[in-house]
Amino acid sequence: MSTLKVNNIKDASGGTSNLSIDGAAKAWLNMNAEPAESIRDSLNVSSFTDNGTGDFTINFATALANTNYLVVNSASRGQDSGTDVCSWAGVHSKTTSSFGMGVFQTNSGFSATISRSNLVELLDIVVFGD
Repeated sequence: MSTLKVNNIKDASGGTSNLSIDGAAKAWLNMNAEPAESIRDSLNVSSFTDNGTGDFTINFATALANTNYLVVNSASRGQDSGTDVCSWAGVHSKTTSSFGMGVFQTNSGFSATISRSNLVELLDIVVFGD
């Protein structure tokens, strides 16, 4: 068995590339959603826009080939509390250059009341596609 170790991969023209590798993420993002909104780290994400309580637009640095991509995400308050509210994120308004993400929570424990969240502190997002 051989091992390939490289520091940089470039496209045919010598520039860095959003290379298409089957099974590889096309983009990912680790962001603070509250209280100090910021991108902690990312790949192929240029920025995000806060559209109001619990509503964000995630912008790609390089557009994807189509809108048939998959977004996997995790939303949390960044606390290690077993009594934390239930938080989750849903994707909407997918384009090749961005997608919307609504962040939701129950008000407490197993409450049936659901609302857009301004309490979620961390979002982890991975995008797979062509």
